[in-house]
Amino acid sequence: MMTKTIFLGHEISRPSYIPMTAWLRHGPFAMWLVPAARPGKIVELGSHYGYSYFAFCQAVKESGLPTRCIAVDTWQGDEHAGRYGEEVFDTVQKQNRPYAGFSTLLRKTFAEALDDVEDGSVDILHLDGRHFYDDIKEDYESWLPKLADSAVVLFHDTEVRERGFGVWQYWAELEKTDPSINFWYQHGLGVLFRGDDLTPEMAAFRRMTQDEAGRDALAALFWAEGHALAGDHTQAVLARKAAEGPAALSDMLDALKSGQLVPENQIRPLEPGGAALAASTLVATERARAATEQAQAATEHSDEKSAWLETLSNALSHHQAQLQSVTTENQLLRGELAYARSHVMKVWKDRLAYRVLNGLASGFLPFSERTRMRFAKSARKRDPRRTLIVAGQTTAAAEILPASSGEFQVIPGRRTPDPERRNVLLVSHEASRTGAPILVQNVARVLADRYNVTILSTRGGDILDAFLDVSVDVVITGRNPQPGNSTWRFTERFLSAKPFAFAVVNSIESRRVLPILHGLGITSVSLIHEFASFFPEPEVAYGDLMKHADQVVFSSSLTLNDAAEMASLELAPKVHVFPQGKCVVPKSGEAQHADLIEQNRLKTYLRPDGSEDDFVVIGAGHVQPRKGVDLFIEVARQAIAAAKGRKLRFVWIGEGFCIENFPDYFLALQDQLKRSGMTDFVHFASQTPEIEYAYGLADLLLLPSRLDPLPNVAIDAMLEGLPVLCFDGATGISDVLRQVALDERCVADYINTADMSGKLLALANSPELYAETSARIKSHASVAFNLDSYVEQIEALALSVNSRKSNLAEDIEAIEAEPQFDPGYMLPFGTKWQTSKLAAERYLTLFSGGIVARRAEPGFNPHIFARHLQATLGKAINADPYAEFLRQGRPDGRWSLPVIRETGNATLTDAAKALRCALHIHAYYVDELEKLLQHILANATRPTLYISVVDQGAEAEAQRILADYEADVIIRIVPNIGRDIGPFLTAFGAEMVNNYDIVGHVHTKKSLALSNDDLVKVWTRFLFENVLGGEAGGAMLDRALNAFASDDKLGIVFPADPNLIYWSRNRTHLLRLADQMDLGTLPDNFDFPVGTMFWMRAEALRPFVDLNLGWTDYPSEPIPIDGTMLHALERLFGIAPVLQGHRAAVTSVTGVTR
Repeated sequence: MMTKTIFLGHEISRPSYIPMTAWLRHGPFAMWLVPAARPGKIVELGSHYGYSYFAFCQAVKESGLPTRCIAVDTWQGDEHAGRYGEEVFDTVQKQNRPYAGFSTLLRKTFAEALDDVEDGSVDILHLDGRHFYDDIKEDYESWLPKLADSAVVLFHDTEVRERGFGVWQYWAELEKTDPSINFWYQHGLGVLFRGDDLTPEMAAFRRMTQDEAGRDALAALFWAEGHALAGDHTQAVLARKAAEGPAALSDMLDALKSGQLVPENQIRPLEPGGAALAASTLVATERARAATEQAQAATEHSDEKSAWLETLSNALSHHQAQLQSVTTENQLLRGELAYARSHVMKVWKDRLAYRVLNGLASGFLPFSERTRMRFAKSARKRDPRRTLIVAGQTTAAAEILPASSGEFQVIPGRRTPDPERRNVLLVSHEASRTGAPILVQNVARVLADRYNVTILSTRGGDILDAFLDVSVDVVITGRNPQPGNSTWRFTERFLSAKPFAFAVVNSIESRRVLPILHGLGITSVSLIHEFASFFPEPEVAYGDLMKHADQVVFSSSLTLNDAAEMASLELAPKVHVFPQGKCVVPKSGEAQHADLIEQNRLKTYLRPDGSEDDFVVIGAGHVQPRKGVDLFIEVARQAIAAAKGRKLRFVWIGEGFCIENFPDYFLALQDQLKRSGMTDFVHFASQTPEIEYAYGLADLLLLPSRLDPLPNVAIDAMLEGLPVLCFDGATGISDVLRQVALDERCVADYINTADMSGKLLALANSPELYAETSARIKSHASVAFNLDSYVEQIEALALSVNSRKSNLAEDIEAIEAEPQFDPGYMLPFGTKWQTSKLAAERYLTLFSGGIVARRAEPGFNPHIFARHLQATLGKAINADPYAEFLRQGRPDGRWSLPVIRETGNATLTDAAKALRCALHIHAYYVDELEKLLQHILANATRPTLYISVVDQGAEAEAQRILADYEADVIIRIVPNIGRDIGPFLTAFGAEMVNNYDIVGHVHTKKSLALSNDDLVKVWTRFLFENVLGGEAGGAMLDRALNAFASDDKLGIVFPADPNLIYWSRNRTHLLRLADQMDLGTLPDNFDFPVGTMFWMRAEALRPFVDLNLGWTDYPSEPIPIDGTMLHALERLFGIAPVLQGHRAAVTSVTGVTR
């Protein structure tokens, strides 16, 4: 039976109802809070499936409290939760039945529900509905009068910074004024105290939140309980899956481990650790048979040298000792956990004392060495980790701080600081012997020749000693810095103690240091190698990155495109792509006496006696689906079948070809080898420290990965002159090979094994082709993967930012003096500004290079101009692109579009009157049509109206509204498919381009959620005033027609949106449609009609109509907010006309922005 934790006299129990939820780990806190606070009334704003709400209800019932519970929700969804149907509310109603005596479901908006709750009556208020900043602020402040003097207010999603979430921003304001604690895990849960009439338990809880040690202890306690719940829930989910049979569980694991997408109903219930748990149950029945097979395989190599067997035996003994050590540590940890659960207050006090004493001993305060030593000795007595210290530990450099340590330490490096040199900081997420930390060590090695290098790492590891070799000091933070925690303060204090010229922050895992660097004004260059799709919330991680990093370098286009697709990362000028250089792997501190034995082992696999003339193909990497080992076997099968006497030998080098690692994949590979007859032709050798020796024995490296950014094995092989074959679109190596025109020889179509085996045989059968390919690869690799050049590029980016910062005053002066600089347009709607100088400063610090990029004036795209300058200069620019544009006298180019303003001539010219004009209006919200008509009537022009509606009632209403319109009106009922673009192109497109010269497109907009109502109204006004005209814009349609009439190359006119938006999540759809339209290469940065309202010359529109899109070509409802062919078409409306020889212009109405 599970022992429940007692905290402040109350059990921390668990919710029994667990639906799909983002609140899972906060359940134990909710269950504890209710009996501790003993509320008279609980109100939840935003319940969805009701996990948190029914946790409150369960706690009320189990505690026997007279509490009233109220859940307020429309149960229709929103932009953040997504839209959903009646099935959600049906589920909630069913779950509410046991609590119907005290629980009320109010199906209303939050504002409507205010009348149902009396003032001063709510003791617990939970806000988890609307997540934009203005929304959460409005919700909280409108419900403030309802709070009792004992009120506790919960805010969910305080740690989410994606998709416009603003709870974190509002929480940052609230926690400065009221006692509070933020539970950082599971998207963040803020707990705010608004009253003083608390129960004794809650008063004690609030006192604990008033210092950091108390907050840490509370967070640790409830995180542990929530994590335990998540683990047990995972086990239960997997047990249910296993009950369906091994095949169902195996399929689920295969999909998860392969990194492929899986259905949400499978992935959402799983928590970390669940896959490993299920894997162990799946392999239990296979373990004995696999052990027998491995033993039999070992006897086949009995002729290997006895020294190698001895080495193997020693390694086995070493691993057995490690296993025993881990088992012992696990037992100690379990004991520690049991003690901590039953002595919460004592553990908290000991930890507080330990942290205070450790801080006094750290050297930050001016105590004598003797005094510091005394503090350190007292701290060690209270060290929470003291029971895990094993007698006889050594003090080697790598063990000064183990990877699991949680304390901040500064370790002197072996380089002597040179006062004549500037300081640089390198940040690594750990010091393990893996790719990212090894790159940090290599970059530090190069920079150490001209800078004093400091390396900051979250954790220690086995190349910490190598870090010390190339630095003046190494800082181990012990954990990730979070705003307000001690690690943040220590890191901030350390970094502010000496001036750093710049910082290089390696990997997205290290991003949490970026806000500190940004706050201190230290220039940062972030190096990104990971796929965004590997992160659970990529928009949060990459949003933080783009907000705080000054320059961002991706190692390959593949990883950049993945970040754009998965995290909506826009291709701003501060984003770059260049491959990393070759890294030297730091030697292990262990003896290297087995080098010769290892080389002999490799030779046995790659070049056994009698195989001197064989063509040896190797693959390398951990055996897993992503590496494509199954594709390696299939290429081998096809190549051997077609070899016609040419002897081929295939060897995969890497760990993981065993039942314990990806068991389902291992079994599938074994079956594939057997059924394809490849058992004697494809061999598996374990990972080797002598990989360079393997390159010397091999003839070719096969890279069959499904997804692999820029693998070091490929870089190293190419530098050795070894030809590398890969799949297109699966790795950044394909781009490198394409640069030297070797894609025809070395890059196969994506996952096309026949194509790859054909390319392999071409090289194997032609010594001349092989030699020429090898020479070209080696020559190009020596340039492309030059570490010194790589570091120089990073350094140049950092120094360009420093120059830009030093030029800030000049940039402000240039922008402030510019008559066309438009703060009213540049700043978001409703933002006030006092002087042009302050507005210019805000533009440069907030909108020019940050995550929210905006224009300084209509028609100018600073990113396109920056790309132009970079291409011209061959390096990053040292000034703001807008300021430089002004200093250069506003040169013409693709970056500057003509602007049609409300002050321009609105009297129609004869040529404009002669233009045949039609306007399509998609009137999904037909009640908005009358308002739209008033905008049209602001013009002298009366275009023919093509109206699309979705039902007969809307058709009748449209006929009524347009009965007196002074031109032709065509109204048709269309399917509710393709939003506004489907009716435009499919229902009316051909008719309009054949019968008219200028075609317009607009659509009615409305928000069904009160939270977005004002936002949509502002955006709609902006679009209608700019496209059609109105009270502010006057006759904007007439002005657009004059522009078309005066310039026969003008292809499109659309509103000058102040936001800079590009590909977002639409790359795949954009490339597919661009290929269909024969547009060629698309630009990284471009202007387009955001919101899909514009005027276009029929000639420019015709290529879209010629796509012949049918209703089944469009995505079905509900449609996400980004990432569909409709969003791709929206962008192509701006891109295609320009690429096909037309010009674009924009409209701008003074004072109308969004």
